Amino acid sequence: MDLSYLEGKKICLVFVKADASDPDRAQCRFLFGRANWDAKHRRLSVEHQEGAFTVPPTCYTQIFPNEGDEPQLRDAEYYILCRVDGMEL
Repeated sequence: MDLSYLEGKKICLVFVKADASDPDRAQCRFLFGRANWDAKHRRLSVEHQEGAFTVPPTCYTQIFPNEGDEPQLRDAEYYILCRVDGMEL
């Protein structure tokens, strides 16, 4: 999968964790930064103020353009949904 179109774009990485007590609820945490596509290793990372987060390849199919209808995404051009289980949000 070639994600070079994301290079330098504003990204919102959305960590989503299902609520164990209520499957209809979820917790979210947002990480904002810029995309960095490493074509040699075919790896996407989001660079932010505190460093960089390597996006798991399983999330590559969960990349969507921001259509401006979700204020939580701020000025991100794209957002990535990343489901987490063992991470504290």
